[in-house]
Amino acid sequence: MVYFLSIFISDYSKKITFYKFFKKRKSIYSKGELLALNQPKIFIFKSKFNSENILKFIKKYENIYKKNKYSYDGHKNIYQSEHDLNKHKNFNNLSKKIQKAVNSKLRIFNLKRQLKLHKMWFVITNKAGKIKKHSHFDSDFSGVMYLKVEKSKSKNFGLKIFNPYEKIELYDFTKKSKMKKSVITKKEFIYKPKIKNIIFFNSYLEHSVD
Repeated sequence: MVYFLSIFISDYSKKITFYKFFKKRKSIYSKGELLALNQPKIFIFKSKFNSENILKFIKKYENIYKKNKYSYDGHKNIYQSEHDLNKHKNFNNLSKKIQKAVNSKLRIFNLKRQLKLHKMWFVITNKAGKIKKHSHFDSDFSGVMYLKVEKSKSKNFGLKIFNPYEKIELYDFTKKSKMKKSVITKKEFIYKPKIKNIIFFNSYLEHSVD
């Protein structure tokens, strides 16, 4: 399950440059919010959602495996649904719960605004499937919830996030103890997915899946 969250409500019709990404937000956000958005961050936490029930809804999705405008994005052996599942009757309640769960993790930054989930879709990755390197300039944060994960021994298996800065802050809420904060200094961070885990990060960060 892939979802998008944005403080900026309006959708963009075209991809914009990194410079315009922040220039457009300069008139909307406070200095503190801009600094929070500019410093790249990754959040990981374990959700309490029933992945089996969500998979049942996906299997019942009326347009599953039908071609759509996202079928030609250049990815390999993957299927992605339309990007409006948050408006679909079977997924609307789930989208609200995801939105609430994500906002609860961001309380540590004392943001004045709540993030709003404005796009959601699911991705089915087939054998040898790959998602090419890309980013999402039409939202502030992007994320993935994993519903089913195949085993792989490949060291490159997982979600690869590329680091354009000297560091990325990592906030890990999956431990039994309190949240663990660390810093990523490598140019690439590979997240090994686990069922029901949610990972979200700044949308301008390029990422891919092997």
